[in-house]
Amino acid sequence: KLTYNQKVQRPKVSVTYKGKVLKEKKNYVLKYSKGCKKVGTYTVQIIGKGTYTGTAKKQFVILPPKAQIMNIYAKTAAATVVVKRQTSQTSGYQLRYATNSKLKNAKTITVKGNKNNTVSLNGLKAGTTYYMQARTYMAIKGKKYYSKWSSTEHCKTSGKSKGNTS
Repeated sequence: KLTYNQKVQRPKVSVTYKGKVLKEKKNYVLKYSKGCKKVGTYTVQIIGKGTYTGTAKKQFVILPPKAQIMNIYAKTAAATVVVKRQTSQTSGYQLRYATNSKLKNAKTITVKGNKNNTVSLNGLKAGTTYYMQARTYMAIKGKKYYSKWSSTEHCKTSGKSKGNTS
C-alpha cells in the first residue's frame, strides 16, 4: 500500500525461488500497469528470464492522501472539528470519535466532497473528553479507497457531566 503523492509510484519487488533471491533484469523483468500515479489498484507483472520461466501478477494500491485534524473547538455539549483540506484524489473524509483513547465503539461521520472541512459534533456529554481521528477516501467505480487514520486528537467539552455532584 502506497499513499498518493502526485508522482508515479512503483513498489519495490523482491523475488525468491526455492530460497534463492533472484536479481531483476538478470532473472526476471517487471512490467507495471499504466499510470501508477492516482488513487486506485494497479498490477505489477513479474516475467521470468533465462532459466527462470513463467509469470506472476501481484496487485498494489495507492491510497488517498492522509487526513489531519487541524483544530477542535469544544463547547458544552458539542464540538467543531476542522480537518486539513485535501482536494487532490479525495471524494470526502470520515471522522470517528469516542470517549476512550482506543476509539473502541467509535461513532463515524462521513462527509462527502472535499470543500467542507469542518464537522459539527452535537449531542455530546458536557465535561467529557472525546478522542477523534480523521481519514480521507476516494470513490472509484463504486469502490472506496481509504487513507490511514490520522493521529488521535482529543478535546474536553465544557460544563459538568451529568451525575457529577461536585
